[in-house]
Amino acid sequence: MAHKKPNQRLTLTMLESDCNDILRSPALDTFETDLVKEQCKKMIAQLSEEELELAAQSSYAYWKYSQSCSSPSSELRKKMAMREANRYFLAANRDQSKALEYLRKTCTYRQETRVDILRACFDKDFCFANEQDRDLAATFRARILQDTASQPIVVHGRDKADCAILRIGERHCSKTDDQEFLTTQLYMVERALAATEANSMGCQDMMVVFLDAGCFQSKCAPSRTILKELISILQNHYPQRLKTLLVLDPPLWLRSMYAVLSPALDKRTRQKFQMAKGKKAKRRVFGEIVKEEESDMEDELDLRQYTSEVPFHCSYDEYRQRDESFRETMHQRAILVQ
Repeated sequence: MAHKKPNQRLTLTMLESDCNDILRSPALDTFETDLVKEQCKKMIAQLSEEELELAAQSSYAYWKYSQSCSSPSSELRKKMAMREANRYFLAANRDQSKALEYLRKTCTYRQETRVDILRACFDKDFCFANEQDRDLAATFRARILQDTASQPIVVHGRDKADCAILRIGERHCSKTDDQEFLTTQLYMVERALAATEANSMGCQDMMVVFLDAGCFQSKCAPSRTILKELISILQNHYPQRLKTLLVLDPPLWLRSMYAVLSPALDKRTRQKFQMAKGKKAKRRVFGEIVKEEESDMEDELDLRQYTSEVPFHCSYDEYRQRDESFRETMHQRAILVQ
């Protein structure tokens, strides 16, 4: 069976066959060197079966596949855990013991924060194991809907390498609930990474972030405490996942805040930050990053539609384009039948 090309899009509902195509991608077995591959093998050999499964579930396609009637093989589980181990090994500057320590901490983190429930909280067809999980999903939904009412945030578009773009607008509310903010950011990060995996058929595993700060007032900014916590979570539990963070039209107060927070970032992460002010600079940066055929983000976003209707692995623009195309096709068929 021939593999789908990286630019060939999946079905709107990620099917078991779609997951299988992603998980069979040759890119998943690609490592910087044979030595790096051997070090990653040694890392996962020290994980328990539960840790191995949690590490493999960092892949949305693997997690989705594991929810289907097909039980992932031990070989597939190890392959996907190796991909996660590789990210930690490179982030730890090839210090195997340090990488293994942080990988284990992430397995514990993903289990305790119930990333599985976070991913499924808007999925109407998901079968929750018990009432407690169903209630937790409802809590996550309420937090996300409340926070996105104050700040638009959506996966929209892709860069030239098929990495998903997470676009964040300015906040409109002067009061930020820390739990709502944190839950929303992590939910959207998970969606962006799932979109990248689907866009690239497993060839890419990073995301691009655009923060539109032109009308962002300092009184509406989240507290430095919760921002530092978010940075810590992303650095410790999502290493090697940020490709670029582009801040558009940053005001003075935001540049000052970055100066305060930047010491908490490692050198590799700081190098991924870019700022662009003015139409000319933004046009240049967009041209360097965004695919030519990608459209601009709509002024009016239906965030309830995005969270409730758009499949987890789909970007908002892709869903809108394909959904409209589907409706037009059905309309034309109805005309022919008449």
